[in-house]
Amino acid sequence: MAMIGKGLRDSLPHPRGTGSRKENQMHFLRFFISGSWIDNSGADTLPLIDPSTRQPCATIPLGTPADVDMAVAAAQAAFPAYASSTAAERAALLAAILSVYEKREEDLAQAICTEIGAPYMLSRYAHVFAGAAHLKLMIDALGSFPFEEARGSATIHREPIGVVGMITPWNWPINQVAAKVVPALAAGCTMVLKPSELAPLSAHILAEIFEEAGVPPGVFNLIHGKGDPVGAALAAHPGIDMISFTGSTRAGVLVAQAAAPTVKRVAQELGGKSANIILDDADFEVAVSSGVAAMMLNSGQSCNAPSRMLVPAARRADLDAIVERAALLQRLAAVRGRLSLCADQAAAAKWWLSMPMASVSAEGPMPKALSTRRTSPLMPGCRHQGRACPLRRARMTSNPLIVA
Repeated sequence: MAMIGKGLRDSLPHPRGTGSRKENQMHFLRFFISGSWIDNSGADTLPLIDPSTRQPCATIPLGTPADVDMAVAAAQAAFPAYASSTAAERAALLAAILSVYEKREEDLAQAICTEIGAPYMLSRYAHVFAGAAHLKLMIDALGSFPFEEARGSATIHREPIGVVGMITPWNWPINQVAAKVVPALAAGCTMVLKPSELAPLSAHILAEIFEEAGVPPGVFNLIHGKGDPVGAALAAHPGIDMISFTGSTRAGVLVAQAAAPTVKRVAQELGGKSANIILDDADFEVAVSSGVAAMMLNSGQSCNAPSRMLVPAARRADLDAIVERAALLQRLAAVRGRLSLCADQAAAAKWWLSMPMASVSAEGPMPKALSTRRTSPLMPGCRHQGRACPLRRARMTSNPLIVA
């Protein structure tokens, strides 16, 4: 079954035990361009897979360069009026957005649970919290930001750059979208957003929030699609004055190359994870345990996950025992994440509180395409080193879950 248009809050799967929505109902997403919900110009679609169930939960329309042209034209048409708004007017708009955002926080939390498999507590109090934090910080910043200042005999005017193209990743979906969209709105820019095709639901809800809050038509435009052709068309489009991209280094190179002929500004946050260097005089119990926990937050799917732990070779004997204890805590956290999917939350909570080493964190499943491509190849190496495989498939219910 497909639903066309708005009403995502009524058709999202609701597997986290806080209520029930219409079962077995798929939602067909649409584009949001110039203040209207429209269909894509082509016929191609993509199923969105819920990592917790491995079942389709939505249908994504795949955009084309023609859709990009339409969205960019809408943003260009809206720019002169929006760019001439005052900082106070834009702060008031952000406050209106925040008010609606807070009313939709539960919908956003459920969407993020569904699209990336995040445990409910992480989704609600980390992912969704981050989006609200961007709004609050930018409202405060607008009260004192020097859009105009005197320097000697000159006056500096800071103006919005124009139309911004935005391409965001799947791992922290609402945070990454808000980190780009909210400052652009504060500066007076108009924009075209292409969220990850793996995590489009929260971006769709954000567009609903903007519509309800009164964001002028064309200021914010949303299109769905893959990096090629939609992301490539955004990066190369002559009507885009700046492209902001977060993702892999490989894709970042392609974005920069596509943007170069039009000499647009390019802002990128590219792939790579942080090394975790532990020196000989550190408290190894604390440093190693906290390092493992930090790496596993959000199922290890963070750009700043300290996934390469470097320790003095002389302390290797101490390290193994600490790692085993830290791994046990993460297994318990993974179980807790799975429990957040149970329908009987009272029984799940009672069981969890009876566990002697209950962790405050929780892990969830990874998107299947990514876990298969990136995680599965690591397993043979672990077995070759004589260690237990760090990932296994567990079934606490009929739904699969990859746990630590």
